[in-house]
Formats: sequence, C-alpha cells, structure tokens
Amino acid sequence: MIFDSEKETFGRLYAFTSTNPDAVLTVTTDNGVVFNATVDTDYETDNGLEMTAPGYEEFHAMLLKRIDTGELLEITYHNFPLRITCNGVFVAGTAEPQDNP
Repeated sequence: MIFDSEKETFGRLYAFTSTNPDAVLTVTTDNGVVFNATVDTDYETDNGLEMTAPGYEEFHAMLLKRIDTGELLEITYHNFPLRITCNGVFVAGTAEPQDNP
C-alpha cells in the first residue's frame, strides 16, 4: 500500500515501474544532474525511530541503478528527484509535467 504522503511522487513511479520493470528511466535531480537508470529493487523502510516514538514514519524506497556508473541511488518521497521520464514522457517528479521540456 502506498501511503498518502507519497502518492504524488513515489506512487506514480511505483505504478509505472510495476508495469514497466525493465524501463530505462531518465532522472533529473534538483541540482540539474541527469542520468539514466533502471530499477534495482523497491521496499518498505522507516525513518529509523522506534515504532512507538513520536514522529515514527514508514514509507517506500526504490533503488535505482545508474547505467553509466553502476551506482545505486535510494529514492523516497523525502528525496524525490525533480523529474523522472521514460522515452521523453513524464513519469513522476516534484516538478509538474508542464514545467518539464
């Protein structure tokens, strides 16, 4: 289940990659770095607090593997990229699709 707090970003990416598991994604970070990646895996995680602690939160994460370097990048709704596209089509991001060329 995708949590309400992550539906607009992570939820869109998860829905896309669930039906396109081998897609090559073009990721644009907030600081303008652009790279191609594939999905390595996804999982549920939390913010490291005890379950009973104030502020405890569960959310989803996805590991993307950069094609050029092999580096793994964990993304969640907390650090979601500016945009993720596939073949030039907007998939998900913190910027609205109309803001993306």
